[in-house]
Amino acid sequence: MLSKLALGAIFLMFAGSQLSAQGRKPQTALAIAFPDKDWGIEVNAPGFFVKGKGHKPDGRQYLFANNPKTGVILSVMLEQSAKAAEGQTCPDYLQHRLQSLSKLGFKAADAQTSVVNSMDVLEYVIAKAPDMPVQQKNVFACLAKDDIYVDVHLSKAHFQAEDEAMLVDMLNNVRITSEIVPVAALAH
Repeated sequence: MLSKLALGAIFLMFAGSQLSAQGRKPQTALAIAFPDKDWGIEVNAPGFFVKGKGHKPDGRQYLFANNPKTGVILSVMLEQSAKAAEGQTCPDYLQHRLQSLSKLGFKAADAQTSVVNSMDVLEYVIAKAPDMPVQQKNVFACLAKDDIYVDVHLSKAHFQAEDEAMLVDMLNNVRITSEIVPVAALAH
């Protein structure tokens, strides 16, 4: 799971705030669900445009969106586990994710962990990508329900300290809901 998510994080880093709205209207609430589950993840995210949503060949469900006004990129990945997903494994997963950055040639600064909205959270800043300053804040949140792991990733290039509250607010607007109807239709 880590290598797939690490590659996704690299994509997000270079996608940055360059994604455009292309004439579509932003959504207020974004939702994603796993087929045959009676629940899903909803993020209250005004101003975000969905850039991708669907089913990956390896079975994961994904949602990718951006807010061109704030420059924040959001991705949500749902991955089914062979066993029951256990929330207590999230801190180790996040720590492993942080350690893998050096293997990819990135240096994380100001790394810290916390719990926000009942989710384990890892945040750090990547000051530069190879030969390019980015000052990208990355916030990863992990939670588990049934046999599904939920990975939420927020990133913001050209991060400033005053952007922190906006990212924490986004995490506080992530929720598990059974109000997504029909769940199977949203997942495809």
